[in-house]
Amino acid sequence: MQLERGTASTQVAAEKGTGKRSAQRTRQRVLDVSLALFNELGAPNVTTNHIADAAEISPGNLYYHYRHKEDIVMALYERYEAAVGDIVGGASGGAVDDLWLVIHLTFEVVDDFRFIHRDLSDLCTAYPALRVRFQRGLESGIERMSGYCRGLARAGEIEASPEEAHALAVNVSLVTTYWLNLQALRHASLAAMGRAGDDALSEGVFQVLSLITPYLRGERQEEFRRVARRYLPN
Repeated sequence: MQLERGTASTQVAAEKGTGKRSAQRTRQRVLDVSLALFNELGAPNVTTNHIADAAEISPGNLYYHYRHKEDIVMALYERYEAAVGDIVGGASGGAVDDLWLVIHLTFEVVDDFRFIHRDLSDLCTAYPALRVRFQRGLESGIERMSGYCRGLARAGEIEASPEEAHALAVNVSLVTTYWLNLQALRHASLAAMGRAGDDALSEGVFQVLSLITPYLRGERQEEFRRVARRYLPN
C-alpha cells in the first residue's frame, strides 16, 4: 500500500508539472501573438477577442491567464525592459565602439517592440501603471547613459564637460524614444503598415550617432562618421 500511495503521489505531481508547462506555453503563445498584433495593428486597435482568436484559444481561457489587456501589455513591457537591460548590462563601457553597439542593438529592440514607442501616448493614458514604469525606466536610462558619456569623457574618448555629457545622454534618449512617432508623423503610409521600415530605423541609428560625432576629434571622428554613414539608405 505504501508503494501504491507513493506511485499515486508521483503521478499527481507529474500531472501538475505537465499542467504548469502547458499553462506556460499558453501564456507564451498569448504574448507572442499579442506582440505581433500590437505591432501590426496598434495596441489600441486590438481587443482581447482578437488575441484569443489569434492564439486559437477561447476568450475564457485567455481570461484565465490574463484577466485584462493591460496585463498583457505589462507582461510585454517586462520583456522589453529585460531586452534593453541585457544590452546595457552587456556593454563594458569606456569605449565609443561600445556606445555605437548599444545604440544599434537598442534600435533593434525598439523595432521588435515598436508598438510601445509608436503607441506610447495612448498606452500611458490608458494604463497609468505603464506610464509610471516607463517614466522610471526612462529616467534610469538617461542616468545610465549620462554616466556612460561622462566615463567616455574621463577616458578621453569624447571631449565634453559633465553638463554636455548629460545633455548628450538626454538627447540620445529623446531621439531613441520618439523616433517612431516622428516617422509616423512624417510618413503616414509607414504608420498604416504598422512598422517603421528598415530604412527609417537605420536613419534613427544614424541620427543618434550624429549626436555623438561632434564630440569626437581627429581620426576617431572620421572613423565614427564613416560608421554612421553606413546606416543611410543607398
